[in-house]
Amino acid sequence: MESQVFKDRLSYLLYKYSVNKSELARKLGLAVSTVHRWFNEDRTPTYDTIQKLADMFDVPVEWLAGKTDVIDQDEVFDPSTMLGDSDTIKEDELDEELVRLIRGLSPAQQQRVRDFLAGLRG
Repeated sequence: MESQVFKDRLSYLLYKYSVNKSELARKLGLAVSTVHRWFNEDRTPTYDTIQKLADMFDVPVEWLAGKTDVIDQDEVFDPSTMLGDSDTIKEDELDEELVRLIRGLSPAQQQRVRDFLAGLRG
């Protein structure tokens, strides 16, 4: 399995289902650092983990592993439609992701985020 192909496809699924890496790790019972290593291409998941991911997102293992571009009879994967040529997300999508993440924090945690961001602005 090619790491970049797996990373692109997993990124697509996370984007499509609005799941972040921390949530994914929790759902799989893995350390967040393990999931991050997949995206840094330092590590590849085991076959059992790929099977769990395929089941979780209802996609074929063959698609997730990059052996086919057909996700199902109605959908063919085209990575160019997801995020463009770079690994960055569009500004409005970033805003939505940040809002979703911040809403999940306690008021005290939200204040810490505000303080942190204010410190970045200098």
